[in-house]
Amino acid sequence: MTQSAYASPIDISNFTDLVVAKEINQSPRDKVDECVFALDIGGSLAKLAYQHTFRYKVCVPKELSDPHSKRRTTVCGPFEFYDYREHEYEGHKLCFTKFETRHIDACLDFIRFTIMPAYADVERESVRLVGRVTGGGSFKYMPSILEKLGDVEIEREDEMASLVRGCTFLLRNIPDEAFIYDKRAMPSQIFLSSFMVNTAPFLLVNIGSGVSFLKVEADASYKRVGGTSLGGGTFWGIGSLLAGGQMSFDELLELADKGNHREVDMLVKDIYGGAYESLGLAGDVIASSFGLAARRPNETRRPADMVKALLVAISNNIGQLACLYALQSGVISFAVNYWSNGALKAMFLRHEGYLGAVGAFMKASQPPIFSHYNGVEARETSGVQSLNNQAPQNQQKHSSKCWSESYATSLIARSTMPSSSNTDGFTLSDFEFEHLGDMSLEPFPLLLSPADYVPDTWDLTQDCKARAYWLECFKQGVERLRKKAEESQAEKSTAGDSKERAQLFANRYVNFLTELSVRPSGRGLLTVRSILEAQQRLLREFGFPDAFCAQKKTIWFTTSDSLITFNGSFGWNSEPRIKEVQVENPVHSVLSCVVFDRWVAGFMGSDGETIVGESSGSQLENTWSLTYFPNIMERLGRLDWAERQMELAQGFLTGNIFDWGASEAVRFFTQSRDSVEGMASFEQALAKLQPRPWLVDDFSRWIERISNPADRPRCVLIFCDNSGADLILGVLPFVVECLDWGSKVILTANSVPAINDVTYRELLFLLNEVAGLEHRLQRALEDGRLMCVDNGQSSPCLDLRQTSHRLVQLVKREKVDLIVIEGMGRAVHTNLYARFCVDCLKVAVIKNSWLACRLGGDLFSVIFRYEEYSSESDAATSAAGVKTVKQAEAT
Repeated sequence: MTQSAYASPIDISNFTDLVVAKEINQSPRDKVDECVFALDIGGSLAKLAYQHTFRYKVCVPKELSDPHSKRRTTVCGPFEFYDYREHEYEGHKLCFTKFETRHIDACLDFIRFTIMPAYADVERESVRLVGRVTGGGSFKYMPSILEKLGDVEIEREDEMASLVRGCTFLLRNIPDEAFIYDKRAMPSQIFLSSFMVNTAPFLLVNIGSGVSFLKVEADASYKRVGGTSLGGGTFWGIGSLLAGGQMSFDELLELADKGNHREVDMLVKDIYGGAYESLGLAGDVIASSFGLAARRPNETRRPADMVKALLVAISNNIGQLACLYALQSGVISFAVNYWSNGALKAMFLRHEGYLGAVGAFMKASQPPIFSHYNGVEARETSGVQSLNNQAPQNQQKHSSKCWSESYATSLIARSTMPSSSNTDGFTLSDFEFEHLGDMSLEPFPLLLSPADYVPDTWDLTQDCKARAYWLECFKQGVERLRKKAEESQAEKSTAGDSKERAQLFANRYVNFLTELSVRPSGRGLLTVRSILEAQQRLLREFGFPDAFCAQKKTIWFTTSDSLITFNGSFGWNSEPRIKEVQVENPVHSVLSCVVFDRWVAGFMGSDGETIVGESSGSQLENTWSLTYFPNIMERLGRLDWAERQMELAQGFLTGNIFDWGASEAVRFFTQSRDSVEGMASFEQALAKLQPRPWLVDDFSRWIERISNPADRPRCVLIFCDNSGADLILGVLPFVVECLDWGSKVILTANSVPAINDVTYRELLFLLNEVAGLEHRLQRALEDGRLMCVDNGQSSPCLDLRQTSHRLVQLVKREKVDLIVIEGMGRAVHTNLYARFCVDCLKVAVIKNSWLACRLGGDLFSVIFRYEEYSSESDAATSAAGVKTVKQAEAT
C-alpha cells in the first residue's frame, strides 16, 4: 500500500493571507522564490504538502450606471440603485497527503508527474522553484530527490524547527485543532479553543519512529529536553511480529482497535483481587504490560489483543515521560492524567501527522508578490469609503498568517464535481488549506479573557439531543437553500449550469450532514456555527458566492388593496424631479416619502394623469425598508425620551425578525395576510414580539444606564445582522439616537456574504442611501462620528477569535465602551455567555421553536441582555441574565 489514509480527509477552506507560496529572494538576481512542495520524510511515513492554484468567484455590489440612479440625496423609491456582479480571482490551495517511506520513489514520482506539470509555464528567469525537505529521511534520500526532481532547487529544513513552526501555526490559526481525551465522554474528544490566543509555553511530544520531547516557549524559541526510542517505529515493528506478517501502520491501528488489552496485560485486580486502596490504585490499572502472557504462556492469544496491549504499553510509557518532562521543564489522556494525578492534561492535535510538512511550507517569508482582492478594497476605516477604489491586482500588500477552517470537502469523489469547480482534475488529498482572501485576522481586543473565550453556546458534539435536532433541521432546509442558490444566478451568464451546480451542492451538503451524524467529532467541535460555516463554503465551492443576493435585492409582491396616488406632473424624458407619493393601506398609516419620477413613470400616462389600481411586480427589499424609514423617524421624533427608548428597543427587535435564514420567520412572511409588497408589514412583525417581561429582560437596567447623559457611551460598536428591514428599520434608528447622545458609532458587517446578512460593501451602499433621507446620519458620516468597517466574518455567527485587523485597530483607536451584538446567530448561537471588558448589549429574537423551548420561552421570544462591566465585581455582572437562561436550559 503506497498511499495511506492515515489522516481523515478534512478540507480547510476560505483561508486568508497565504504567506507561504512565494517569497522575496535575497539574492542579487531578485528572483521570486515559489515553494512547490514540502516533504517531511520520517522513518515510517513521508508526509507531503503541495500547492494547487484554482479560480473562484466573489460577489460584489455594484452601483448602477443609469444617470437617474446616481442622485442620492432624496432617494426613497422602489427602483434598483445597485446590483451585484461576480469577479473571478485566483486562489491557492495547500494540499496534504502521505506515503510510506519505503515507497519514497512513488512519492517522488507523484511530485514529478502530478505536481510539477502545473509549473511548466513559469518564467524561470524571474521565478526560482523551491522544494523543501525535512525529517531524518532528508539526508538518506537526498540523492534520489535530486535525481528525480532536478527542475526544482531543493532546500533542507531543520526537522525540529519545522515541527515547532507547524505546531504553533496550527494551534494559533485552526479552530478546534487541540483536544483532550476523556474516555468517559461520548464522543471522547473534548476540544479546546484557548490555544488560538494563548499558546506558549507547552511541551511538544513528537511521536515518530522514536519520540522527542520539546519545550516550546515562543514561535522560534524551543529546546529538546529528552526522548525515548520506544515510539511509532517500535509499535510498527513489534506489532508486525505479533500479528504474524508485514502490515501497514494503519492496518495495525485498525487491528488494535478490535483488541482487548486486558486479555494480555496484568491488572492490579489480577494480583490483589481488587483495588489496592492504601496506595490509591484502582483495580483496572495495569500492573504489568503483557503480564498475563507470562502467567499463562500456553494460552492462545489473539493478535488483536496483543497489538492493543503493545499500543497501550508504548502510549503509557510516553505519557509518563511527558508528565515528568513537563514537570521538570515547568510547563503546566489517560496516561498523563494518571501519572500527574490530574494536574496535567495531554492535548492532541487533529492534524498532528503533518506538523513537519506544514512548518517547512510555512517557513517565514516576505509578503508574497502575488495578491488578489475580494472586489472593492476599502482605503480607510472611517466614514463611507469610496465605492470605486478597486486595488490593482498585482499590488503588494501586507499579509498575516491568519486562517480559518472549513469542514466541507472530501465527502464525495472529485469526479462528481462540476467542471468549473476549483478541484477539477485533481487527485484527492488527505486534507487541504485554501487561500481565498487577503484579510488579516486577530482576536477581538475587548474580550474579558481571550484565553477562556469560547464562541459557541452549545457543543453539539456532546449534546446528543441538540445534535439530532439541528442536523435534521439543516437537512430540511437544503431544498430552500438549493433554490436560492439557483435563483441567485438566474440572470447571469452561468445560469445554464446553475441548476446542475445547485443540485450538486445540495447532494454534497446532505452527505456532509449525514457524516456528522455518524462521526460528530470527526471535523472538530460540532456547533451550529461550524455547520453554517461549512454551508457557506460549500456554496462558494460550487460557484455560488452569494446565494441570497437576489433575495436581498428583490422580492416579489402582489397587493390588491393598496391605493397609490401620485401628485404632480411626471414625464419619462424629463429631468429627475422630487414628487410625493402616498400609499394608503389598511395595515399602514399613510406613508409619505420622496421618489424619483423615473420610478412612477411606469404607473401613469404621459399627461401625468393620476393612476389608481392594483400594483404588482418586483421591488427591492432594501428599498422597501428605505420607503418606510422616514415614517419611522418621524414617529420617533414625536415621542418623549422614555417612550422613544422603548420604541427603539422594540424596533431593533422587530427588525431582527426579518431574517431569511430562519425558516419559521420565512413561513411567517409568506403566510401573512395583508402583506405589503409580499412582506409582512413592520406592524405585523412587531405584533409577533413577546410582550414584556421578555425571556431575558434587562431593559430597565439599560434605561438606568443611559438615563444620565454623563454615563452614556463615548463610542458604540454594533455588529450588524441582516440586510433590509433589520438594518434600516431596526439598527439605524438606534444609531441616530446614539449620535444624538454625542456618541460615536462604528457599524461592522460581514466581509463575505452569508445568507441575507448585510456585507460590509452592501452596508456602504445602504448608508449612502439612508444618509440622503436623514441629515443626522449625513453629518455624522461627514465629520467621522459614524464609521463602517468589515469584521472578517463569513458566516451568520460571530467568532471573536478571528476578527479583521481593521476592526481591531478602529476599536482601539476610538476607545469603544459599548458593544451591541444583534441577531440569533451572533448573540445566541454564539457569544451568549461571552464576557467583555466594556459594557455589552445583546439583542435577538428567537426565531426557532425548538431553541425557544430550550431557553424556556416561545417562538419570537426576546433576548435583551445588558451586561455592565465592573472591574471591581465582574463576576456578579449580569448574573441574573446568565442565571435565567441557564436555568431554562436545565429545565
